[in-house]
Amino acid sequence: MLRVHFTDADLAAVHVALRPDPLWETVLGLQQLTHPGQGPVVFARGGGTLRQSCPSAI
Repeated sequence: MLRVHFTDADLAAVHVALRPDPLWETVLGLQQLTHPGQGPVVFARGGGTLRQSCPSAI
C-alpha cells in the first residue's frame, strides 16, 4: 500500500478553480462516452442513451 502524507503547508497551497474549464469538461465527457462502465455509477443511466445517439466515429 502506498501512503502519501500531506503537511499543513501542502494543503494550504491547494487552489480550487472558480469555474469549470470547457476543454477539460469536453475531454472528460468524451472519456465517459467512449469507455462505458469505468466511471461513477451516476453517469451510467444517461450515458447509454447519449452513446446511442452519437456517431460511431466517437
